[in-house]
Amino acid sequence: MAQTQVHHHHGSEGIPPEVIEKLGTVQMPISCAASTSTTFERGVAMLHSFWYEEARKEFTSVATTDPSCAMAQWGLAMTEWRPFWDGMPEDRRREGIAEIDRALALAPKADRERRYITALSGYLHGDSAHDDLALASYVNAMGALHRAYPDDVEAHAFYGVALAAAANVDSKDPIGADRKALAVLELGFRGANENGSAGEWGGIMCWCIIGGRGTLHSLAKVVVVILGLKSETELLELSFRHTDGKCSPERWEYAVG
Repeated sequence: MAQTQVHHHHGSEGIPPEVIEKLGTVQMPISCAASTSTTFERGVAMLHSFWYEEARKEFTSVATTDPSCAMAQWGLAMTEWRPFWDGMPEDRRREGIAEIDRALALAPKADRERRYITALSGYLHGDSAHDDLALASYVNAMGALHRAYPDDVEAHAFYGVALAAAANVDSKDPIGADRKALAVLELGFRGANENGSAGEWGGIMCWCIIGGRGTLHSLAKVVVVILGLKSETELLELSFRHTDGKCSPERWEYAVG
C-alpha cells in the first residue's frame, strides 16, 4: 500500500501540520490527472476518519485541477452523507444529488469508478422517507462492487461502513444486520492487520472508541481480541500510533469541532 504524502496546498490550510501530517495508507487509483492522485487519496483517508469538511477541501482541489474527474464529484457527494452523525439533512442531500449527477454526466470509463458512482447515485436519489430501503439498495451495490474487486481495500471499507449504517436503521432484524456488518468489518481489519496496512483502518478504530456505537463499538471489542490487547484503551493507543496522531484528542477536536 502506498503511503499518502502530504503536500501543503490550499485544501489543508488552517490545520496544524502535526495533525494532518499522515493520514494512514490509502491506495485508490482513479482515471483522473496523475497530479491529483495524492490529494484524492488524502480525501479518501479523511472520509475513513469521518473528517468530512476537510475531505471536501481535498476533493474540491481535485475537481479544480481536473474538472473532468468524475471521482472528485463522487468524493464531494460522499462528504454530504454522515451516517453516524446527522445522516443527511435535505440541504446536504440536494448538494449531494447535484454532485453525484455531475459525476454521472462526466461518464467515467473505468468500471470500478462507475460502480462507486452509480451506487451512491442510487442512494441519494432514493426516497428519503424510506431511508432503510435506499440504504439496502446501496449496500447491495457496494457488496457487488466489493465482490467484483475483492482486492480493493477501499471498497471493503466503504462496504463495511454501509452495512453498519444500514444496521443503525434496521427495524426488522437489527441484531442480524449488526452481525453482518461486524463480520465484514472484522474481516477487513484482520486482512489489514495481516498485510501490515492496519493504519488504513485507524480512523474507523478511532471512531469506534471515541464516538462509536452499535456495530462500530462492537468491532472495537472484537479487534481488541484479534490483536491480543488488554483493553480498548490499548487499542486507542495503537490507533494513535498507526495514524501518527490523527486519532488524538487534538485531531478529534478538529474533526468534530
